Amino acid sequence: MFKNIRKKTYLIVILAILVIFIGATIYIGNNSKNNMSDSTKKMVFINDNLEYNNTLFVPVDETAYCDQLSSLYGIANTNFEVYSIVGQSSNSFLCLRKDGLEYIYESENLVPLTVTTFKPNKIIISDIDQINSNQMQINEKSVLQKVLSDMTDKNEVQMPSVVSTIKQIGFISSYYPGIKLKFQYEHDTQGNCYITDNYSDTTWKIGDELMKYIMQ
Repeated sequence: MFKNIRKKTYLIVILAILVIFIGATIYIGNNSKNNMSDSTKKMVFINDNLEYNNTLFVPVDETAYCDQLSSLYGIANTNFEVYSIVGQSSNSFLCLRKDGLEYIYESENLVPLTVTTFKPNKIIISDIDQINSNQMQINEKSVLQKVLSDMTDKNEVQMPSVVSTIKQIGFISSYYPGIKLKFQYEHDTQGNCYITDNYSDTTWKIGDELMKYIMQ
């Protein structure tokens, strides 16, 4: 008799757990759908590009990243989420979230975003992978102009094999609020300075204008 009662009790507990699990699953699914407003755009992700309403958005290289996402703008046919960027028009720039990573896209009608077209007016130096902490800001126009003038084809070199210092450099522009460009700074054992674009594997040899800030 007691065995039958225990079996019935176990069965009731198992059924209760199943009911709770199924209910939670349905709630999460419905809640996810509710987060999509009627204004959420249905976008097409094809050949690494985004398309919506006959407008094509192309990927910006991975040196660019956004400070803060705004609201959900659209859902791609691949179920990737697309967000607008705080400080930017959704007609110009969008951010696609894919496999936990974020990628900036720009309208094909814009001039491609590069460190030159970005027109930075501030440099942020930080420890590697800590762009938002332990920051040192440089806004001296002469320093900015010299660093940017060094980041040209004539100064392209091989990345140094041995370095004594590695830092992360972020460029900020008042023309592109909400977006930053991220590079890597190296200082080798012979006292030479470099900036590397890890996305394109391009390294430029630059002057030592940044060293006085880094060595502070």
